[in-house]
Amino acid sequence: PSNTCVRALVNLVVDLDGSNDEVKFLMGNNLIDMRAPSLKAAGIEDGSVLTLVMQRVRVWEAPLTGANASITDETNSGMMVTRLGSGFRDALVIGNQRVRFFHLKIAEIDRVWTGALEVGFTACEPHTLRMPLPEDALGLPTHWVMDSAGKFRTTDTNVEDCDDNIRSERNWTQGELHSGDVLRVAIVRNIISGDSTPSASFVVEVNDVVKVRAAVKLERHQLLYPVVNAYGKTRKVELLND
Repeated sequence: PSNTCVRALVNLVVDLDGSNDEVKFLMGNNLIDMRAPSLKAAGIEDGSVLTLVMQRVRVWEAPLTGANASITDETNSGMMVTRLGSGFRDALVIGNQRVRFFHLKIAEIDRVWTGALEVGFTACEPHTLRMPLPEDALGLPTHWVMDSAGKFRTTDTNVEDCDDNIRSERNWTQGELHSGDVLRVAIVRNIISGDSTPSASFVVEVNDVVKVRAAVKLERHQLLYPVVNAYGKTRKVELLND
């Protein structure tokens, strides 16, 4: 139908739930406005020929970094983030690309501190954030994160209204994280027909085992920026390019 939004057409053509690829439509040599509220508004008519273009997104290209975060030793699969100095925080890293999920690997553990890695997302446009960055992820104006104690935390007041909010796996503690562990951090959509603001889940997996799951509400096509903080026991992590 002509009142179908362009993003809905994308969803009919390609499944992006397991991908961070950026998708665009071309009509001839002209780029279609992917934010158009309808096919008609985008200039797409019955019989129009569209070309689907998929662009690989490098999740961690040109990230913002906190005062103690050092980007070092770029690898084929990603880049290393090391917390400098003798402190336990202020090693925040924020990606410049909106994503559905991201992966990272624990590279080095520091046994001195309590608390550990913070991971999650923010809706803040990186260029709007004031420097220096906050000392931890909870200082971001908007956030959906697993904090340094392994618990889900957010600035979104709608979360409290979700009946299926499971903050973390029973007995889970980040003290269980070891060098070599791989984490997947994702916003998993749960589209409900007729719901203008469908529910989703914030999920953290460690070696393919879900450790944190929390119900959240986001706009249908909203993507968020990835956030990592090499905090406490976690001194070095490898940010993986998916």
